[in-house]
This record gives sequence, C-alpha cells and structure tokens, in this order.
Amino acid sequence: MMLMNLKALLLIGWVVLGTSMQTLAFSKTLYYPTGGAELVEEYVDNKVSTCTLYFKTGEIDQVVEYVDGKQSKLTRYYKTGGVAQVEKFVDGKSVKWTDYYKTGEVRWVDEYDDGKPLKSTRYYQTGEVMQIVKFVNGNKSESISHDKAGEVKEVKRFVNGKLSNVVYYSDQGKKVVEYVDSKELEYIDVRQSKVTSYDNNGKVGRVDEFVDGELTKSTEYDKTRKVKSATEYSSIP
Repeated sequence: MMLMNLKALLLIGWVVLGTSMQTLAFSKTLYYPTGGAELVEEYVDNKVSTCTLYFKTGEIDQVVEYVDGKQSKLTRYYKTGGVAQVEKFVDGKSVKWTDYYKTGEVRWVDEYDDGKPLKSTRYYQTGEVMQIVKFVNGNKSESISHDKAGEVKEVKRFVNGKLSNVVYYSDQGKKVVEYVDSKELEYIDVRQSKVTSYDNNGKVGRVDEFVDGELTKSTEYDKTRKVKSATEYSSIP
C-alpha cells in the first residue's frame, strides 16, 4: 500500500511539474474593414512578445519585439519588403536607431545613452561617412561633415547646445566663423561676431569683425602675418 501511495505521489508530482513547465502562447489579430490583417499580437505567458502591423495592401509595415513585456526592438519596412529602420531598446529606452536607403545601404545611425543622444553618423549611399555629430549631456557639441573622398569640409562646434563657431575647408584654405546668441545655424538667422579666413598654408589672410550683425572692422594680412590694411566701418543712422 505504501508503495502504491509513493507511486501516486510521484505521478501527481510529474503532472504538476509538467503543467508548470508549459508555456502559454496565443495571439490576437485585428482586421481592416476590407478583411486583411491590420495588427497581430503574439503573447507568451500572458506577456506580449511580438506585435506586427501591416499595410492595407498586406505588406508588413512594422514589427515590434518585446522582452519581459518591454520593447526591445522596432523594425520598420518599406512596402517593397526592404528594411527601412531598426531601433533597439534597453529597459525601454532607445540605444540605437539605424535608417536605411531603399536600396539597402545604411543612411544614418543614431546612438543613445540612457535615452539621450550620444552620437549620430550620416552616410552617403555609396557607404562613405557624410557627417558625424557628437553630443554631451544630450546637447550637440560638435558636427563634422566630410566629402565622399573623406576630406573634412566643415566643422561646427557648440557650447551648451548653441552654435559657437564653424570652420569651412576648401581648396583656397579655411574660413572660421564665430557666432553669438545662436542655436542652430540651419534654422535661425544667427549673427556673426567674427570671420577669419586662412590661405592654403594655414595662415590668416583676413579677419572681419561684427557687432550686432554689422561689419565694424576688416583687417587683411600679408604672408608674413603683418597687417596689410585695416578698415573700420560705422553704421549710418
């Protein structure tokens, strides 16, 4: 009798263990009025694991993946089926966002630290680096633009997210433009405070100074760095 009871207990134990090891998986589907699937959610142990959205024409639009109920990856697609964007998350915060050209090449990569932008890299369709933007505490600190040959063409520097100066490079040399009370050169009309132009040898050729956006002084230098001419300007009331 004791042996039978022991066998019964063992059998019950295996049944309980088998039930606890089972994974509960199911899915939910929403449909467009036309009948095609609009959204499909897949669940594991009552937690969403994957969410797939579809275009009305049936192609996959987005796929969201989850780990322990938290979003871990988001993939967006072109209607042609190619990957358009991939965003990765850690603890629900974005850590990397990659965007692709329709032909499959990487267009840009944005990196984040604790949800704040850390670095942004743009690429030409042929694969060369176009621009690198760095951030400090979520604010822009430096932006470097390249041509397809890899040569630096422009360097922007920021202080507390505000544009401080821009260095332009060309076959004629480089030019430095300093700004005051500015945020984004691309979006607002900023006022120049100083423009320094250099020759091919890296020597200063000319310095223009501004006050409230108006040219007040222009100084030209010869090859020995001596002042060749200096002109001061005054505004006409």
